[in-house]
Formats: sequence, structure tokens, C-alpha cells
Amino acid sequence: MFAEAKLEGVKLLTKWYFGRKLGIVLDDDVNGTLETAKELDQGQGNFREAANHYFYVMNSADNPLIKAEASLGVEQQLININAFPQALRFLDGHMVSYIASSLSYKDQQIYLAQIEGKKGWIADGMMDFKGSERYFREAANKLSNIPKDEWSSKEHELWSTTRHFLGRAHYGQAFLGEDRKINIEWAVKFFQEAYRLDRDEYQGENRYGKLGFGHAWLARCAILADDEDVADFHVGSAVSNFGLQTMITQSNKSYLAHSYLIEGEFDLKFGSREAARRHYEESLTAWQEHGQHPNGEAAALIGLGMTYRKQIPWELPQKIHYYREAAKVGPGAFKRLLGG
Repeated sequence: MFAEAKLEGVKLLTKWYFGRKLGIVLDDDVNGTLETAKELDQGQGNFREAANHYFYVMNSADNPLIKAEASLGVEQQLININAFPQALRFLDGHMVSYIASSLSYKDQQIYLAQIEGKKGWIADGMMDFKGSERYFREAANKLSNIPKDEWSSKEHELWSTTRHFLGRAHYGQAFLGEDRKINIEWAVKFFQEAYRLDRDEYQGENRYGKLGFGHAWLARCAILADDEDVADFHVGSAVSNFGLQTMITQSNKSYLAHSYLIEGEFDLKFGSREAARRHYEESLTAWQEHGQHPNGEAAALIGLGMTYRKQIPWELPQKIHYYREAAKVGPGAFKRLLGG
């Protein structure tokens, strides 16, 4: 009785807080489902409305596994809109503890691994790359509590995700100038492991997208290491896989946006400013067509700003303009991308 009353209090407080601080209206009458939430999230990029649907499912579902999936959906939407303090508060709240306690041991370990992963994702977004590494190692430890011969495709995919984000954690440290050579080597190792797992074991509908991300991050490592030939190979492979994924999920423009983005990064380092500018403009257009994706738009705007030189008087106003626009749409990404 007391636990139910406490949950209801948490629900009411969350509704008030989300509405006032984040502009997310949580409607008891939305009649959302996991399917409608995923379409709003992954198909339309409407993260605030997706949070509304996930929140409804989390509170209305009787099945604890559905509650768990919905709670992770709410969390992801907060991450998508860069509401990192609110996302951390949600993860450390009573609802997550309640859901975890209602699961079987195996499902609990999977859920807790996913929770640690979300914390790592937040740390990554806040440029706390050592923190991100710590969280994703803990996520891997949770998965390791389950014997590997009992793993399903879900656990294998989560393991691949830990490898990918450990790669990002080491890349981020290298990007900030910390033990650059060693961290790039570790990043490549983890990205290659994640790529092999996705290539050999993952058969989901976004398979080519995952392979594209693997190549894109390996390309970034090569760009950071000034290795043009390796970077060129991975950029080409990323573009090819992102193109295949776009053909499969035509309504989702994010893969196309990522494709243009990595081409812009390559051209900025090894090609021409004009080619980089064209690719960043195409990326920005794709992000805007996809929906509310502040980090993606900010990344494209930052890239556009970087194609203009501050030493050239007539280029400086353009540079400032794009940086200001990036700061408006995605302040978290703006800080991150200028951090190095």
C-alpha cells in the first residue's frame, strides 16, 4: 500500500517536473503503446511526444518487462534532448529501483546493465569520458553475471553496445589530448570488436546502420591519427552502409545525415573546405527533415562553422553565425564538439 502510494507521488512529481522544466506534457489519456512510442522516437524524431507515450506505458503496464523497456524509453528521450541532469535524476529515482526489484535475476541484470549504459551515454554527452568508460565497464560486468551460454540476441547486442561506447570513451579522451596514441589504439580495438559482433551476429532491421556507425567511428579514429588512407576506406564503407540502411528505412533521414556528416569531417581534414561545407549543409538539411534532433543539427552547424576561417575578416561573421546557431539548437553538442 505504501509502495503504491509512493509510486503515485513519484508519477505526479515527474509529470509536474517534466512539464515545467522540459516542456514535455505527460498525458494520462494518450493511450500510448511501445509501438507508437518507438515510431515517434525512431521514425519521426519527436522525442518529447515519444517520452509522453513511453511514460504512459511505464505507468499503465502490468508486465514488469514492458515497464522496464518503457522506462528505458523515457530515459532515452531525455538523453536525446540533452536533458542530462533530469535524465540522471530519473535513473536514480524510485521508479527504476521498483522496476528492477520486480524482475527475475537474469532480467534484472540485463535491466541494470542497460541503466549503467544510459548513465555512460549521459557521461559521454557531458564529455566525462572517463566516467563513461567506468559506467560501460560496469554495464559489461552486469552482463557477465549471466552465463554466456544463456545469452540471447539481446545480451549479445548489449555487449556490442558496451564495446562501441568504450571505444567512444577512449576516442573522447584522445580527442581531448589525453594519451592520444594509446587511447586511439584502445578506441580502434573496441570499435573493431563491436563491428565484428554486429557484422556476424546482429540481424535486426537497422543492421546496416549499425555497421555504418562502426565504420564512421573507425574513420574518426583515423582522421584523429592523420591516417588518410584508412580514413578514406572507412568513410566509403560508412557511406555505403548508411545508404543501404536509408533504402530500408526510408522515413528515417538520420542515417543519411550521419553519412554526410562523416564525409564533411573527412573533407575538412583531408579535402577542401568547399566540399566539407557542401556535405555539412546536406547533413543539416537531412537532420531538419528527420525531426527534433538537436545534437545532429548542432554537429552539422559546428562543421559549417569550422569551414570558415577566423583569420579571414570576411569569413569570421559566417563562422560566428553557425556557432551561435549550434549553441541554440544543441548547447550540449556545441560544448562537446568545440572541446577539442
